[in-house]
This record gives sequence, structure tokens and C-alpha cells, in this order.
Amino acid sequence: MGNDTDSIKGQESAFAQQALPDLCDLGHVLIVSRYYYDVAVAMAVIMRNLLSRFNPESFTLVTQCVPNVKPRCDGAQDYCLKGIPKFLPGRFHRLWVGIQTPFVVAGVKRIVQRLGVKVILATHVDMQAVAVARETARALRLPWAVYIHNMIVENYENTRLGPRARKLQAKVFSEVSSVLVMCDGIADLYRERYGLATKTLVHNHPEPVRTELPTRPVLLQGLLAGAIYQINARSAKRVLDALTTLDYQMVITTRQPEEILQRFGIAGPNVKREFYAERADYLVALEQQGVLLIALDWPDESPESNDELTTLIPTRVVEYLASGRPVLVHCPDSYYTARFLHEHKCALVVSERSVDALASAIKRVMADGQCIREMRRAGLETVRTVFAADQVAAEFKAEMDALARLKWGQRIR
Repeated sequence: MGNDTDSIKGQESAFAQQALPDLCDLGHVLIVSRYYYDVAVAMAVIMRNLLSRFNPESFTLVTQCVPNVKPRCDGAQDYCLKGIPKFLPGRFHRLWVGIQTPFVVAGVKRIVQRLGVKVILATHVDMQAVAVARETARALRLPWAVYIHNMIVENYENTRLGPRARKLQAKVFSEVSSVLVMCDGIADLYRERYGLATKTLVHNHPEPVRTELPTRPVLLQGLLAGAIYQINARSAKRVLDALTTLDYQMVITTRQPEEILQRFGIAGPNVKREFYAERADYLVALEQQGVLLIALDWPDESPESNDELTTLIPTRVVEYLASGRPVLVHCPDSYYTARFLHEHKCALVVSERSVDALASAIKRVMADGQCIREMRRAGLETVRTVFAADQVAAEFKAEMDALARLKWGQRIR
């Protein structure tokens, strides 16, 4: 999905002018969300959407510095993590983070004490964010929560960071007051594997959801939002092959260089790259597509953790469903993404690794018969009932209020 820093700030400034509720009635909340301003990270999208429903002066962010990005709004007091040189190789990068973290914790502790923070929340797609939140909460004996998007241990399975992730997760699970997860797929795994009760706080759609299907003219092409990488490269190539067979184009909304796409075989006259600098333009573009595409690789095709593949649901699914256009998903039926969409009857899932099967499904979608239109309407209803912004925000606020009544180490549930 495309966004730029001006549009992020503009959206939040607009919300700031409204009479928005405080995130917590009992005091200030500190949120450690390293990639908040990064337009390419799903957790950043989730957090920007979620926090846009609250008084921006009722919480403070600890996040990654981004050049030329100003604070969220007048009055916001954000603390930026020091930049990590991008040219550092992996082990030197980790060493630098380790050296840096105690200084970050010291700075965050000063912020907490100055603002009278009552609750600390960490978001996980980054272990440093969780470590900073945990060490600050432990030192100051404050209740804290972690919001899991990519699982801590499972995300680093079979990597050099695996031992570190296991140690961190053990500490988190023993000390944290609440574990929030972004989908029931993760909640199910945590319950079965660790006996851990969690609360699911789903991605939300901040814009009003249309009540009728869009009537604007559509382009007979498929759109796949986001990057092509180890989680979807093989399946995306099959989708491209199916579109090419039918002489349709695949539009990919990414800033990835063309040579990276070519490395995965995503190339040729039927591939077109687009990038939408404004979210509003992106949402309009979704309504103009013949089919919106989700691709997830099979476990034997991807170096990604099997647990990650089977439990995730891409955040772009919500924007897809809210567009009122048909959604086609290519992944195994056993994945949580497929199960969720089957349950709500709001997307066409192709779980056969076959270009012919994909081509047949694409033909069906492009024909836009009664069944496809019912599927599109079910998508709109799913966004209204499952991903409604006000509903998700109310659940988030209730969790923060409950946390603020606890002491460090006490559990909500």
C-alpha cells in the first residue's frame, strides 16, 4: 500500500481537531512502536489507524526516526529511537542495537516519570521495541502489555536470533499484564502451544464503509498490494502466469526495484508497478480493479516459519474487502487467512497449486456473476462487523483502562 509522511500527518491532524477520547481514562499511555512512521510495515498501518481514534495528547510514542517527519500533531511528545546505519551487516546491526538499548531505556524512563505514565504498550515486529518496553516497565513497576503482529519466537524460528527470541518471550509471558494479538490465528496457536490466554485486537478500517457495491468502471486486471518477498514470491508468480494466460495485467503497488521482482520471475509486459502516495488514491484504485489479489506461499516453498504462514492475515485484506471489489486468494485452505475468508464467504480461495485453476477462478471473478456479487457484499459486511474502527478502538481503550488499574506483574485475565 502507498502512503507518504505528509498524508500520515495530515490524517492524524484532521483527527486531532475532533473531540477524541483519551486512550486511557486513568492517565497517560506510552507506546513503543518502532516502525510507526514506516509506510511499508503492516503493524505501522494498524497502529496509525487505531490511534487515530484517540486524543493524540493522551499517549506518547517511542518510535523510529524518519527524515523530514514532524510530530504527529501539535502537542504530541514523541521520542525517536536513534537511527541504526542501514549498511551494517546483520551481526554488527544486532551488536549496535544491543549497545543502544540501555540508553534508549534510560531515556524512556525519564519520559515515563515526567509524564506520569500509567500504562506501557509494546508492539512486536521488532524485538528491541518489546525489550525497551519490558525493561522500562520492570524498572518502574508499571503494568504493561504487548501487541503481537508477528510472533516473537515463531517469527525468528531457525534464525540466529532464535535463542534471543526464546529468552525474551519467556520474560514477556511471565511479566506482562496482557497479550494482545492481531488475529485469532495467533490466539489459537498461543492457547494450544503455551496455554496462554490472549485478546484479539484486529486491524481496523478508519474510513466509512460503503453500503452499496461501487459502480465505477473497472479495469480488467489484477492488483496485488505490497511487496513481493519470501512469503509470497512463488504463489504470486503462479497468479501472474494465470493472468498472463488470459492476457490480463498484474499491477503491483510497491516501491521495490524492478530487478528484485525479476529475481522472483515477476516480470514481463503483463507486470506493472504502481505506487500511490496518498491513501485516498490507493483506496480509489482498489475500486477500479477487476480482481484484488492475495498470495501466500506453501510451507515447502518459503523459508518463512510455518507458524507465521499458517496464522497470519495480511492487513491489506481489510482495505480489499472495504472496496467492494472481488478478492481472490491463493494459499492453502489450512491457513488462517483462508479459513477466515471461507467463514465470512467474502473471497474466492484457490488452494490448488495450479495455473489452470487460478485462470479458471480469475475468469469467474471477471464475469462478475451473482455469486461473485454476493461475495463482494459479504466483504463489505465483514468490514462493518469485524473491522469497524470505532468498535476496535473501544476494545483497545477498555484494555488500556483495565491495565491502568493493575500493578506490575498482575494479569487482566
